[in-house]
Amino acid sequence: MVPGTSVVRFFVDTVRSGVLVKFRLLNADGEEAFTSGSYTTAEDGYLGAATEIAMVRRPEGQDPAQAPYRLELEYRHEGLARERHEKDTFCPVVDIRLIVEPFITAASALRCPPDQPLKPYRSSEEPWAFSGMTRAVTEKVTLHSDDKTMYQRDGGSTRNFAILRYPIAIRSAGNALTVLATYPFSTVQMSMRLLDDRTGGTVALHRTSSLEGERHSSQVISDANDVATFIEEPRIDAGMYTLEIAIPRGAFLPTKEHATCLAFDLVVEYVSRTYGQNAEHDGMYEVLAVRPLSDRKLWKADAKVIDLDFDREFELDDLVGSLADRRYICALVNTADASNIIHPATASKEAETTLRLHFNFAADAHVPTDHRCYSLQCSTIKSKGAEYIRQAQGLYEFCFESEEAHEKRASARCNPHAMPHMNPDGSCVCADPYTGSDC
Repeated sequence: MVPGTSVVRFFVDTVRSGVLVKFRLLNADGEEAFTSGSYTTAEDGYLGAATEIAMVRRPEGQDPAQAPYRLELEYRHEGLARERHEKDTFCPVVDIRLIVEPFITAASALRCPPDQPLKPYRSSEEPWAFSGMTRAVTEKVTLHSDDKTMYQRDGGSTRNFAILRYPIAIRSAGNALTVLATYPFSTVQMSMRLLDDRTGGTVALHRTSSLEGERHSSQVISDANDVATFIEEPRIDAGMYTLEIAIPRGAFLPTKEHATCLAFDLVVEYVSRTYGQNAEHDGMYEVLAVRPLSDRKLWKADAKVIDLDFDREFELDDLVGSLADRRYICALVNTADASNIIHPATASKEAETTLRLHFNFAADAHVPTDHRCYSLQCSTIKSKGAEYIRQAQGLYEFCFESEEAHEKRASARCNPHAMPHMNPDGSCVCADPYTGSDC
């Protein structure tokens, strides 16, 4: 059932577990609101991950209960998937997130703050330059629906997409480049690609994944950065490149009533591999990317996923002595007290080069009142008896919100007249007679 004109947001991710999916959303007359066939160039419409946004309307002259929309999903095994997973139990995973929200409510949530100035998304045309040293550039990007520069391209304009362009200068070859955008699934949808300025060709396309841990169904619409869109180039050539980020015009939920704003965090990380050029010969693994790179708004009841990408394919048996040792490969270590360690609930191999850490902070974390920041550290000394992971040169810092900051977020999200506070799952606890997820 659809409450009037609504916004449907859909996310699916097979976490590279050996299956592909295809999907479509149909109204009662069999008309498609969206389909995976428009998202991929594959003829059969199957893909590994996708996000979609669509406007749907309550059927006129019909009982909505008798004219429902229908979401169809199909999946199939990737070729040779079972052979690739023969050392572990073959257990395909399909992560599905769905939000249906009235258009008025969704557009109101994107209303620009009254003091938000209208300015271009970039303040400078100077490229981000990287040479031989490890370095990360971080930007908090805010997009204004009235910014016409987002729709200008090659002397013309784009109609359906805002195109953000960022020049990148790579001055030393053979090192790793990662581009990572994190954002709330409840507001943003994007794609990205990296272009070679010399040839005009596409060097790399994006992948999308969830940053949320396993959880039960929730009625709460989160404003946390719970999705990542990213590009990884483990060995990039020297030269000039352009990062293009495309955001559907419809994602701004344009309305004549007020301007709308979208926001996301963008990190471009360049990792020097000076000491790892012969990694395949010395047996050491290098960490080339971490998703997310950092997070300063963790909550003590969160379930969180952190992905690490190594420089080459690995087997978990190479990093541990037994199955129980997997959760000790990487951990969050308090920056002020090294004895305060948060181990992941599980650690699993999600792709040839990706190690996925599932954290359950409610069960495994003892966060102090002060000194609430942790760094991500990986080592095989305890799990294998020798070191097989070259220590990452970047600082991957993860901090927990204080009780006071968390309560302030409750005031911003929940109806302030209800004297609210927040449950650990992010829902509002309301004073009588107020009810509902936002009081």
